[in-house]
Amino acid sequence: MSRLLTTSRLSAYLRQNGRCFYCGASMWLESPEAFAREHGIPIERTGRFRCTAEHLQARSEGGGDEPDNIVAACTFCNHNRHGRKRPMRPEPYKHFVTARLRRRRWHQPWVFENPMLLRSEPLEEEVE
Repeated sequence: MSRLLTTSRLSAYLRQNGRCFYCGASMWLESPEAFAREHGIPIERTGRFRCTAEHLQARSEGGGDEPDNIVAACTFCNHNRHGRKRPMRPEPYKHFVTARLRRRRWHQPWVFENPMLLRSEPLEEEVE
């Protein structure tokens, strides 16, 4: 990961209060062990909450690693977006995730049982 991308990811993580741009879940940057202790979950369940840098405009479409093009997203949301045959644009994908969250059909059931991990929807000030 480039230095600029690392810096942009950290900036987005801080700007978003450590919450995923798409689902609003708490994320970790450096210590899955500390995250597991803080949230009372087994270490094996922390992978989905690792913070990733998400490009709002893909590099292939001319987007760069600048802070205004990067948001922080949990591994689960990032991989699900890009694992689709035709990845959705960021805003429609965010609406898709929010709708699934409302029906408790996005994360595994145990995630919804831990109020520290997830809130029902991302804060408005996190949307740019």
